[in-house]
Amino acid sequence: MAKKKKKKLPRYPWDKWFKREKFTLKKGIHYDCMTHSMSVQVRNAARVRGFAVSVHINENTLNVEVW
Repeated sequence: MAKKKKKKLPRYPWDKWFKREKFTLKKGIHYDCMTHSMSVQVRNAARVRGFAVSVHINENTLNVEVW
């Protein structure tokens, strides 16, 4: 009997975040990984959803602009 794969839930609320023109993500509140790694994840998630983003890194904070 074949096993059914469970649908993997997204780790982050990408769709909610990308509804806004600008948003800020803070390490320890919105994400726990390295800040640079999170910026890459933001860019990849935006591309998959058809958005373009600009990500500005300021220590442990990411300022994201969506268009």
